[in-house]
Amino acid sequence: MSADASSLFPSAAFTEEQRILTTRYGIEARCFFGFRGWNEIEPELGECWRRHHEGNGLSWLEASEYVYAAWNEALPDDAACLPACTVGAPAQHQQVAL
Repeated sequence: MSADASSLFPSAAFTEEQRILTTRYGIEARCFFGFRGWNEIEPELGECWRRHHEGNGLSWLEASEYVYAAWNEALPDDAACLPACTVGAPAQHQQVAL
């Protein structure tokens, strides 16, 4: 991502865990869906968020703006889209469930 992800968030509104989760979700959405448009993929992303991530304290309505910002900054061929072993990331790297 070209921008510092922490600059996308209000300073006190999100926990660090929520910042990481929404940023990863946006990047992985870009990796998974490629160049498909946001309006096309947003309903599916929202449904998956509700199923897998609402327990983290953020509704899709609250998270979607920040997921979109990360999705908008990422490109499908970014290093973040490659398997962890390819880019030298720690073995405990976990993908966010879309």
